[in-house]
Amino acid sequence: MVYKLNFPFPVMHKIILQIGLLVFFLGVLFFTRMGLPLQDILIRSVVLSLAITILISVIVIMFLRSVKKISGITNEFSDNSPTTSGEKSGRK
Repeated sequence: MVYKLNFPFPVMHKIILQIGLLVFFLGVLFFTRMGLPLQDILIRSVVLSLAITILISVIVIMFLRSVKKISGITNEFSDNSPTTSGEKSGRK
């Protein structure tokens, strides 16, 4: 089963990637202060930023799906509501 990652706003991708980039550079600063070798600093920062970016993406996808599911239920009930003028039922 293939899932399409359709975010409703194209800006969402940019925000999540910018947060991942921020985490990467904060990780570089944090691990540099620990006195680790350069290779370990870069590896740990990349792993940390990838993990945070994937985690945020999953959280956003779950949130958007739950909002879509809830809004779909309310739209379903509002579409089936009886009308007084009979416009939706086809009566004139």
